[in-house]
Amino acid sequence: MEELKTTKELLDDQIRETLDDLEVARFSNEESVKPMLEKLKVLHTQQLEIQKLEQQAAAKRQELELELQKIENEAAIKIRELELREKEAKNNQANEEQKLKEQKKSNVTNAVLGGVTAATGVAGILATLHCFKKSMIFEQTGSYTNKTSQAVGGLFNLFRRKG
Repeated sequence: MEELKTTKELLDDQIRETLDDLEVARFSNEESVKPMLEKLKVLHTQQLEIQKLEQQAAAKRQELELELQKIENEAAIKIRELELREKEAKNNQANEEQKLKEQKKSNVTNAVLGGVTAATGVAGILATLHCFKKSMIFEQTGSYTNKTSQAVGGLFNLFRRKG
């Protein structure tokens, strides 16, 4: 079975046949050569047209390949941008979670410090009331009744003015 030939191959075959006919006819009269030359001229014009179309097709194919490559590059860039945004969002979320943990620790620490400060203030008030009460007893009896009150009273004697 014979292979199917392309248009270009068929045209090349016709040009070869016409050239062969011209070679045979060159020894005959000029009038038989003129139609063969005209035929050769038409075939050559068609061959040039096919070459021009092939070049245009190749240029168009190359242009389409460049366009496809450009689209693929843009898609790759957009994918990379999306990946970076996703990574940034994850990092931001992790940072927010870390901030919340630190804020919880800070709140607990502040609550404990506030409690200690309040307890210290209350202890100071209780100590002051205790000393006030003991001093009232001293005012009534003229003597302290326990050693702690005497020690505290001795401290108050340091700050008394002599004179």
